[in-house]
Amino acid sequence: MTQTEFRASHIGGRLFKSAATSALALSALAGGVMLSGGHALASGNMDPGPATLNFTDPAFPWVNFHDQATLDSPVTPPPGTSVRYDFELTGVKYPLSQKQIDTDFNGPLTGFGSFTSEYTVEALEPNTWFTQVDLSWVQVPGGDATVSAEYEWFDSLNNSLGTTTLTNSGSLYVIPGPILPTKITVTNTYTPNSGAIDNVENTFRNVPGPLPILGAGAAFGFSRKLRGRIKASRTA
Repeated sequence: MTQTEFRASHIGGRLFKSAATSALALSALAGGVMLSGGHALASGNMDPGPATLNFTDPAFPWVNFHDQATLDSPVTPPPGTSVRYDFELTGVKYPLSQKQIDTDFNGPLTGFGSFTSEYTVEALEPNTWFTQVDLSWVQVPGGDATVSAEYEWFDSLNNSLGTTTLTNSGSLYVIPGPILPTKITVTNTYTPNSGAIDNVENTFRNVPGPLPILGAGAAFGFSRKLRGRIKASRTA
């Protein structure tokens, strides 16, 4: 049976449509072309404990990336369904710093009610940060299943920078600034309804931190504006 893929739209490294912003000044994009096709170059099973990836992106040959993913709370699927979590490089052309957590149900997740899982992905290499996340998954045609992902972003001091949510598919792109996210806690919610859910992929992109090209005054002003945006989002 042919399956429907919910894929995040990502063309040439640029996101072409913006939606509501969050405390992190994120641009959102829903849509549908290939994101993670191709064979993964490296992977680690998250089920028994944290999985790590150590690699060098050809676009940033001076940086040895070191990322870690930890399964905080696994989903408890109905009887007859098992689940595996893998942290892996996507193998898409140049951006080797693009990796994903693949939640693979065997067989597809079915049944009424909602199921959740939570995990954390962290850039362990100093001066690297997350620039983008994507959500995609596969469902059997004709079903009304839904998948959502709530992302809570943290800076290098483990301060929360706010949360954003994607439903079914999409991308979130972080606008660079003095405060940059180095850790993300992801809560996936799976609601099969009358459909079936498989291969839920949260894809992450991280790069080296930007050079301090702004003066101290400009950086302070941007930081104050960002803090105001965070405060406004929390009181809205």
